[in-house]
Order: sequence, then structure tokens, then C-alpha cells
Amino acid sequence: KIELRVTAQNRIGLIRDLSHIIARSHIQIINFHSTDQKGGHFSAYRIECATIDKNKIEKVVLKLKKIKEVKEISYRVL
Repeated sequence: KIELRVTAQNRIGLIRDLSHIIARSHIQIINFHSTDQKGGHFSAYRIECATIDKNKIEKVVLKLKKIKEVKEISYRVL
């Protein structure tokens, strides 16, 4: 499993956009957790994915970075 950590500015539809990019990459989301930060203007997302393919995850990370609200993104193998 791999956990993606994303910090992004809040907006309507952001979770849908994040999950859509992951799903289109044929990666199953096992767990999706969000926490408000900085007075509710930003959220931290922890997205647990059912893959260990680092190449696939790195491609997803590049796609997620294209979302203008995404400020930080990282991943780790669980």
C-alpha cells in the first residue's frame, strides 16, 4: 500500500477531482481522510492506495500537482 499526503486549498469538488485522477490511473483508494487546517482554508488529505507501483504513483503525483489548489504532495510506502 501507498499513502499519498496532499495539502490543498479548500474548494467545492476538490475531493472529487483528487479521487477521479487516482481512479483514472486504475488505483484503488482504500481509505480517504481529510483534516481542516489554517482556519478551514486548507485541508490535509491522507489517501491510502492499494498499489506498490512507485512509477504509477509518481505519475499520479504529477497529475495531482496540476490541480491549482494543491500546495504540497508526498507519498510513502506503508
